[in-house]
Amino acid sequence: MSNEGLGLLPAPLGRRSAAFLIDALLVGIVAIPGIVSYPVVIGALLAGETPPTLSIVLTVVGYALSLILMLVQIVVHGLRGVTIGKRMLGLRSVNVDTLGKPGFGRVALRALVLVVAATVVPLLGGLVLLASPLWAGKNTGRGWLDAVGRTWLLDVRAGLDPFDAKALRLARRELERAGQPAETEVPSLATGGEGRVAFVPGSRSRSSIVVGSAAGVAADAAPVAAPAVAQPAPAAVVAAPAASPRAATVTPAAATVASPAGPAARALLVDHDSIRYTVDGAALIGRNPTADPAHPGLAVIAVSDGSFSMSKTHARLDVVDGGIRLTDLGSSNGSAAVDSAGVVAPIAEGESAVIPWGGTMRLGDRAFAAYPASSEARGDA
Repeated sequence: MSNEGLGLLPAPLGRRSAAFLIDALLVGIVAIPGIVSYPVVIGALLAGETPPTLSIVLTVVGYALSLILMLVQIVVHGLRGVTIGKRMLGLRSVNVDTLGKPGFGRVALRALVLVVAATVVPLLGGLVLLASPLWAGKNTGRGWLDAVGRTWLLDVRAGLDPFDAKALRLARRELERAGQPAETEVPSLATGGEGRVAFVPGSRSRSSIVVGSAAGVAADAAPVAAPAVAQPAPAAVVAAPAASPRAATVTPAAATVASPAGPAARALLVDHDSIRYTVDGAALIGRNPTADPAHPGLAVIAVSDGSFSMSKTHARLDVVDGGIRLTDLGSSNGSAAVDSAGVVAPIAEGESAVIPWGGTMRLGDRAFAAYPASSEARGDA
């Protein structure tokens, strides 16, 4: 897949240069004993005298420490894509082909080319290589050293960090979805509202799952009459307390439906195949959720997922005033809330977001619309 559109940002030249200067300064600091003692040793040798032992020791120690620091920086750069300077300034190098670790060999080759250039053409050779991102093509910010090592220096403070596997997986999944045809509108269980696709109950399986279909498939089909239920006033969407200060609450346009109330409130989840799942108060959902001592007494909702994008026990659902609170339980492929504009807000492990009535949640690759469940809406009153 192309890496375009994933939210990757090239490192700004200013911070890139500052990171290099920080790394160079650190090497210079540990080399101070050698820098100070080296002239004494050379002077004594030129005069035919024996250099002072202390000067010899300080020279060896200073340059040995600087060499060790440079080697450690190259190793860490190859394995994690960062040096001390890059880490401090929110930058990371990645393999331009895989977005993974750059590799020790490639980083060492970059360093070797820089040293040779600075040696052959003192000062100017190294400066030209370091400034080459200025004339990099296609706004990638990749200079000549990046081309030599097949690396890419990214700004992970403002953009996506490819080493965050979960965020990268979600970004790629959303990019794939962006290039696919729009999903068929999910039938609405809300009472009233113009332009809604009415939900027509189909056959009920032995597992009590009702499969519905969209009424009025033909353009000139007769409209389906709504249940004879008094139209409530539009309900305000109230965000339930989040499980963490960093939890995101996404507020898609609320459906004009009544909100269930009380601890035994019931809700419905409707997937893209119009299969409905009932949430009685609170439940665990996944491919095959099992009772968890950390969540005693909760019902379980097993979803058939042939793609295995959902975890065995993926998330916890709580029916709250105005919607369903979704809490990710450390799922492999992540959970997210989707607002009415299609903006996806990933939910981190252990954090929560309230999905308002009529809103959508994503569990792995599966999407579910959330609705309040009344006896009239379920059709089993």
